[in-house]
Amino acid sequence: MASRAVEIQGTEALLARRNRPRLTAGGLLRAAIVVGLALWCAFALPLLLQVGKGGDAVSLAIAGRLVTEGETGALYAQDEDRLAVGDPAWTAEAAELGYEGRIYPYLYPPLIAWLAAPLAKLGLMQAKLVLLGLTCASLAFALLIAVRSWAPDLLRSGGTLGLAVAALLSWPLATQVMSINLQPVVILAIVIAVAAAQSGRSALAGVALAVAAAVKLTPAILVLYWIATRRFACVAWFLGASAALLGVGLAVAGAELHLEWLARMQELAGAIVPTKQNRSLAGLLYGVAYGLEGTEAGLPLQPLPGWIKAASAAMGVAGAAWCLLDASKARRRPAADAAGQLALVLVATMAAPLAWDHYFLILAVAGVVWFRLSGANLPARWLMAVLAVAVSQPVAIAAAVAAPQEWQPWLTGFESFAAIALIALLLTARRRYFLAD
Repeated sequence: MASRAVEIQGTEALLARRNRPRLTAGGLLRAAIVVGLALWCAFALPLLLQVGKGGDAVSLAIAGRLVTEGETGALYAQDEDRLAVGDPAWTAEAAELGYEGRIYPYLYPPLIAWLAAPLAKLGLMQAKLVLLGLTCASLAFALLIAVRSWAPDLLRSGGTLGLAVAALLSWPLATQVMSINLQPVVILAIVIAVAAAQSGRSALAGVALAVAAAVKLTPAILVLYWIATRRFACVAWFLGASAALLGVGLAVAGAELHLEWLARMQELAGAIVPTKQNRSLAGLLYGVAYGLEGTEAGLPLQPLPGWIKAASAAMGVAGAAWCLLDASKARRRPAADAAGQLALVLVATMAAPLAWDHYFLILAVAGVVWFRLSGANLPARWLMAVLAVAVSQPVAIAAAVAAPQEWQPWLTGFESFAAIALIALLLTARRRYFLAD
């Protein structure tokens, strides 16, 4: 009897050891998600109190009010040496809205101001919430389309939860919440254009890219990729839709405002905002060579040195050539094709003299594509985690607070470095994809 009892006890102990919870990859992923959400609550929720405090939403609301009140002559008012507005019409509108912060100039094409006119009927907080809802929905749909089109495995593996945490924790999202501008709408239009071009829906692709380029000129560079991949129908639809949008803009706003907007764009192309918020290649070079300025009195606007303009242009041309090099081979491979197009958009973004933090929300879409091309192996997961941490809110906030005085200011944010890394990763992964095919 004693030996039988000992045998039963040994069996029970063995079963208990076998049933003990094990540390699995799924468990680690769930733990990381819980930690990520906790960090987001700790870092991001206080930032939600700053919704729209960056001023972009205010500028759009004021532009809509100027259109409604027939004061479009002041639409592109701007101070001489700063990205700020002290025009009486603007200050009066800001006072009516109850806004006492810094006023930034309106830089979108005239048609956007007419489309923003309905915001004049809303209070400032209501207008901010409308724009916040629009931009958050745009970003969510952009990521959903990217996952479904180029990395459907993420839907089955639960990787979308990790993607959501990385996006929620990102510093570009935090700056988007603070500024509330139309960049997520641009990203959504780019993703739709790329996915539609791949599926043969030329009209949708061309119109979507025209909408993106009507808000920001940078996405128009995808026309070069479409020409290289012989998507001439997409190019034709883009040109037609762009001409239609321009025609509508001229009809409602007139030629004079469009010429004023073009003059403003030309002026900004030859200038730089030398602050740590500017993550462009020109901003990096300027910071290394001359140091960066503070923003206590607003965003300073300085002439862009010729050598920096030439270096940015040369690197932009080289990067674009790399993106177009294997474009024709990638056309029948959706993820590889998307890699080239997104890398080209990133190259254009970095080569422009101004690239704010929130521009790099597109890194989340690029990360999805690269993750698919890399095979989602363990080294790729670790590298993606490193990039996600580098552009996260905790790192940006901690670096800004803890950075020694002698640090270069551009070292407190790493979006530009992550963009350069992802351009290289996307294009090298695309090349390996060809060799393995």
